[in-house]
Amino acid sequence: MFVRAASIVSVCAFSCALTMPVLAASTSPKVRAAATAPPSAPPISVVITAPTGSPGFPGGNGAASSTITISNGSSINGGSLSAIYLQTSGGSGGVGFSFSGTTLSSQFGGNGGSGGDGGAVTLTANGVYSSFDTAALFAASFGGAGGNGGFAINTGTGGAYGGNAGGAGSAGTISLTLSSGALISTSGDNAAGIFAESLGGGGGNGGASGAVSGLGGTASGGGNGGAIFVTNNGTITTTGANSYGIVAESGGA
Repeated sequence: MFVRAASIVSVCAFSCALTMPVLAASTSPKVRAAATAPPSAPPISVVITAPTGSPGFPGGNGAASSTITISNGSSINGGSLSAIYLQTSGGSGGVGFSFSGTTLSSQFGGNGGSGGDGGAVTLTANGVYSSFDTAALFAASFGGAGGNGGFAINTGTGGAYGGNAGGAGSAGTISLTLSSGALISTSGDNAAGIFAESLGGGGGNGGASGAVSGLGGTASGGGNGGAIFVTNNGTITTTGANSYGIVAESGGA
């Protein structure tokens, strides 16, 4: 069977940009399949938020968050999401009960509960990761906020004393390693290759008091940020404004 040159040109227009020569009559046309990139795995998101303390006299303490440890070697295009998003948060302390009434005796607001600590986050990345307008790899730990002290209002002759705030929780350690051969690429603005954050919880407020005599409660300080360790043995490429290769921040509230 003879093959018309026009038919061969039509095939080449799609598969080889007209680079294939016209074949002899005895030769069958061959089309090489286009190479395809490996399929992208779905983005990974792990968010652990510990339970909050219950209100009470005093308020309950927030729970500490569990830890996250992940090793990944996939090809992940997160699109407008991070390819890998990991976050732990300690529970906030419960608020102290309040009092409002008329009595001859002194009344007290309940103390707030303590915030729980954020869990450590450990990520070893061996794959290929990309994102748009957001960090490709995100790892964070947050301490829980201290619970507010309850207020005390006494319109009688007795005193009133506000409750003290509970202490804030500290954030966990962040350990992130980009292995040799691993690749990160981001496009768009504010799209860091790696974003690592460890922030302590905010302090609680002391309870107010209102009476013939009394005293407000004491506020608490913020929690501590944790250590951050980022090791880059791979390649990170970013193109947008404010899109740094690595952003790492730790701080107390």
